[in-house]
Amino acid sequence: MDENHKKRGNIIKTLTDIIFITLCSGIFMLYLYFGNLKEILFGEIAPILLCFSAIGWLLYIVLRLVLKKSRKAAVLSGVAMVFLANAGRLTEALGYTAVLPLGLLAIAAVFFVIIRFVSEDTAGKMEFIVTAVLAALILFNVAVSIPQFAENNRLSEQAAEKAALQEEIKIPEKYAEGDAELPNLYIFVFDELAGTKCMREVFGYDNKVFYDNMRSLGFAVSDDCTNYKQFTMECLSGLFNLDYVFDYDTDGFFACRERFKNARFFSIMNRMGYGMYETEAGGFTDFEPRFKNGASKEYNIDEDGRTTFEIILDWSLFGPVADSLGIFPQNYDLFDEILTYYTLPESYTYKNALTFTYICCPHAPFIYDINGNPVDKANSMNWSDSKYFLEQYEYMCGRIVDAMEGVIQNDKESVILVLSDHGVKPNKSLWNGPSATYEQSVDTFFAVYTGGGDIGDITGLCGADVLRKVLNTRYGFNLDMTAALAG
Repeated sequence: MDENHKKRGNIIKTLTDIIFITLCSGIFMLYLYFGNLKEILFGEIAPILLCFSAIGWLLYIVLRLVLKKSRKAAVLSGVAMVFLANAGRLTEALGYTAVLPLGLLAIAAVFFVIIRFVSEDTAGKMEFIVTAVLAALILFNVAVSIPQFAENNRLSEQAAEKAALQEEIKIPEKYAEGDAELPNLYIFVFDELAGTKCMREVFGYDNKVFYDNMRSLGFAVSDDCTNYKQFTMECLSGLFNLDYVFDYDTDGFFACRERFKNARFFSIMNRMGYGMYETEAGGFTDFEPRFKNGASKEYNIDEDGRTTFEIILDWSLFGPVADSLGIFPQNYDLFDEILTYYTLPESYTYKNALTFTYICCPHAPFIYDINGNPVDKANSMNWSDSKYFLEQYEYMCGRIVDAMEGVIQNDKESVILVLSDHGVKPNKSLWNGPSATYEQSVDTFFAVYTGGGDIGDITGLCGADVLRKVLNTRYGFNLDMTAALAG
């Protein structure tokens, strides 16, 4: 009986050790999650939390074998993981070369004190107190977050009901069987690729050369296009559902993202017989990647363009190392890789393919100068000098023209949509951005190529009505131009 009791006690102690190390490894990750419940799913945090915790557990096993003291091993592992998971926050102010030796020296000092002067019983009490405090903080956050969890679920259900009420769009008879021969369809979304009105009135910049270059390739270009929204998922969910019925205020971010992934336009194309592919770096769609790039990256949660993983990695001791070694691909390389892909003849081996591409550029952060060279990190969010945005805008416009020329040369009969979600947003709470009115910030770019066919004038149409016109003129649908009424 005593032996069984001892075994149960050892199991409980080990479980307590594991929980303690996990909390030390991930307390700030969990706070990031609870602080962004409207935009982060726990699934984005869980793999990262598991990886860091596993490092802590491995260290715990090694120390336990060496010291023969489980509680001391747990406390030492917890201390080490707090440093490893958060040391990156100090590197920006002190520099990595200072933080690394000073941090390791501090860890060594703590190790020495605990190993030499702290008893196993005292270590156990320290572990119990810290575990209780951290667990209480997490439970408190869970409790206060219950209304937000419920609200997220309610909004998603509400948006699904809205989607179910949208008009049913019938596919022309020739496509009904899903086996018709279709032109390849390419959709390129460039975030914050502002239109003529926004660029001229806000920045005093004339983008006529870009518009003229696109027209010379055979694109119909709208000189006055809007999506009525200022944020990406609002814009794209409305645009690709062919009506602007979803937004953050009434439906929330998660619902807008879900409605975009299940948008009517994609459903129509899939029913017609299109294979669904992507070459994007944002993780917006769940289509099949056409080549291995950043398509597995999740949606950026902050306005610096960083993903959840990148934020947490930057917080850690490993962030600067991973960055310097180039272990994780950066947007500078990803965007270049995607656009270069479309200039290569060997990329065109697909038939009946819809390929979706999203590139978070010319949206900040500023990573390209006018010649495509990298911008120094200190100026990556420098809105006080408009040259950083304008140079990135002009460089990206040039790359877009080159990529579209590649598509047309290699797939002349294709249909190509080149568009943006919105213009430049005047978000003073996140950056010292330009002063822009609502009308200027929703002024966006839209260009359509239909395999040499004539789509007619699209000037003045909202983005959703441009899609309706493409369906009508290229595929034989009979849709009314009514989406603008929702704006």
